[in-house]
Amino acid sequence: MARQQGGRARAGEYLQLLVTDVTVLEAVLSALVGAEPTDLHGPRWVLADPAAAQRAAQRNAVADARARAEGYAAALGGTLGPLRRLSEAAEHAAPMYRMAAAEAAGPDVRDLGLEPEPVRVTARCTTTWLLLP
Repeated sequence: MARQQGGRARAGEYLQLLVTDVTVLEAVLSALVGAEPTDLHGPRWVLADPAAAQRAAQRNAVADARARAEGYAAALGGTLGPLRRLSEAAEHAAPMYRMAAAEAAGPDVRDLGLEPEPVRVTARCTTTWLLLP
């Protein structure tokens, strides 16, 4: 990426690595931090099969929406009719970490907590149901 600002030029570089063997993550991150980047985004954990996890989250979201709607219908003295509309809004954000420059011999990154973490998969939906008397 290069930008020109008022006669001055700025250049930057963005690299993304996919590490599938967590046993080498410590060495890879140590080498990256040892290169003294100005910013380091990650590590960020991702699922090998995000589609399956997303489908499960969607099923749970719809089941929750239905249970809530049934509760409101019962509170109104009615029953829940057929689904009229379902809409969804995705929410995704990756964490960002700023790292200070490290020692030349290669920094010790063991205290960064590089163990794989649970990956949160969410699904949100808004439903509209017919209320039956």
